[in-house]
Amino acid sequence: MKNNNILLGIAFAALIVVILVLSLKPLGETGESKETIATQGVGKVTTIPDLVSVMFAVETLADSAEESEQENARIMSEVRTELLGLGLDESEIQTSNFNVYPDYDWTQNGQKLKGYKTSHNLIVKTDDFDLLGKIIDAGVAAGVNRVDTIQFELSDEKQAETKKATLLEMKK
Repeated sequence: MKNNNILLGIAFAALIVVILVLSLKPLGETGESKETIATQGVGKVTTIPDLVSVMFAVETLADSAEESEQENARIMSEVRTELLGLGLDESEIQTSNFNVYPDYDWTQNGQKLKGYKTSHNLIVKTDDFDLLGKIIDAGVAAGVNRVDTIQFELSDEKQAETKKATLLEMKK
């Protein structure tokens, strides 16, 4: 029993020594404590966008999916013709979404089929900011029934240029 108390005392003393050693700061080669420096910063870059995107939608509703899709295609063809007539290139006009689905009217008695809806979404992206108003007017005049968003963006080249300028500024 006495030997157990001695072993327990030695173990307790060893534990205290380990705790004390671990709580000390590490010492450098000169015997001084090592310190660390942590920094944090916020950067802000201001640049002028070089692209504008307009998101359009043409939605049609008809008794059959085929009729709805055909009417939508007719309107979308007119929209494309008008946009190309402004001098836009085909590569600046892209479909972003296309759906044909049944559209229901919900009542207390359940659902009633209203018809089939076709939704065709376009993104028109250009670097000619002077065309922005004309793009919207031409789209609406040709049958666009939703202008979803107008977004000012940076081209991949402008993003790379801005990042490079920011890194150079940070190095000063």
